[in-house]
Amino acid sequence: MFVPAYFLMYKGFGDIHFNNKYLDGLVPLFHLVVPLSFSLLLAYLGVKIVLRYRRYQAKINTDGVAARHKIIDTSAIIDGRFADLFRLGFLEGNIIIPRFVVNELQFLADSSDEIKRSKGRKGLVSLNQLKSEFPDLIVIAENDYADVNEVDAKLVKLASELKAIMITQDYNLKKVAELDRITVLNVNDLVNALKPIFVSGEDIEVKVVKKGKEPCQGVGFLSDGTMVVIEDGGDHVGETVKTTVSNILQTGAGRMIFCRIGNQK
Repeated sequence: MFVPAYFLMYKGFGDIHFNNKYLDGLVPLFHLVVPLSFSLLLAYLGVKIVLRYRRYQAKINTDGVAARHKIIDTSAIIDGRFADLFRLGFLEGNIIIPRFVVNELQFLADSSDEIKRSKGRKGLVSLNQLKSEFPDLIVIAENDYADVNEVDAKLVKLASELKAIMITQDYNLKKVAELDRITVLNVNDLVNALKPIFVSGEDIEVKVVKKGKEPCQGVGFLSDGTMVVIEDGGDHVGETVKTTVSNILQTGAGRMIFCRIGNQK
């Protein structure tokens, strides 16, 4: 960039004469000023180009890694598992808790119904704990929509306006939000995706906790909550038995594994 500019100047520049003593005296000055000015101009243009390129690259990088906001509904707060994902770093960006969701939790906590009251209080405790741990990332949004009555409809509208990701355990809300092209995360979907994969003929140990629908059947559960139906397991309630997988049934509610004890055919 700092190539001497006089290499680019007219070769006969030094032979110029003005037949004037004053002007001829300025010719040596031209030899210094013109090349120097030309070099400084090229340097300035080079720096401008480099800085502009770096700003452009920085903008691309920022846009590329910026995490989208996450809006949490009442069911996800009460469930509480999203908070563990956030603590472990699987969820990035700000967590948006709408004020109308907090109000709904308060309404549940004040309910005369014991189950609703327990869920509401659990949700408020979970929310307060998360807010104290991450005060800069948990944001209470004051947005409200007087023309909208249902909390679910308000959530969809807010998520659409903020272009945020919604986290919910509500299956129906998930389907409605997806109709509006809102990205929805359901912790149950994640749990199902991470469940161990079993194949027919594989041996697993499971504790029989109760009898099944059929007199000869026993029912147990894996550590991830997957139900296991055990043929001839009805007489082994309370025992941990070695079983062989015979069939796997995938349903909308989850997965069921059918087993038989030992090597029974």
